[in-house]
Amino acid sequence: GSTLDSHRLIEFAGHQGLDKQNMLVETLFLSYFCEGKFIGD
Repeated sequence: GSTLDSHRLIEFAGHQGLDKQNMLVETLFLSYFCEGKFIGD
């Protein structure tokens, strides 16, 4: 599946501040790699 929307969200979060972007990336990685959640939606 495509993760294009996740990447768009990461870019948007970057405009809100580096801390917010890092928190989002960590959440997405944990969701996808540890919990097996689909992050393409």
